[in-house]
Amino acid sequence: MSQLIGMLEAAKGSANLVREYALDHYVHFGFLPNDVDVDGHVFDYETYNYLIDLFHPDFHKIAVKKRVAKLREGFESWTDQTQGNRELTKKSTFS
Repeated sequence: MSQLIGMLEAAKGSANLVREYALDHYVHFGFLPNDVDVDGHVFDYETYNYLIDLFHPDFHKIAVKKRVAKLREGFESWTDQTQGNRELTKKSTFS
């Protein structure tokens, strides 16, 4: 029994690292990686998604929320810059 618990704890530890890497990749690039290398073990897409689904069933929901937040932040920053440029153009045109 203790051997089984040890195996589950090791799998949970790997799943946590895989989750962290895959989440970061998704938030920055908008898609999940083909494979994940964690502590010298390479997990293919199917295997690491199995780990994520098993230990972190809310992963995909969280990933989408974080990606949308990042896109929104970039859009708002771009909008602020565009508005600032319009204000500068108006001032220089009417000065």
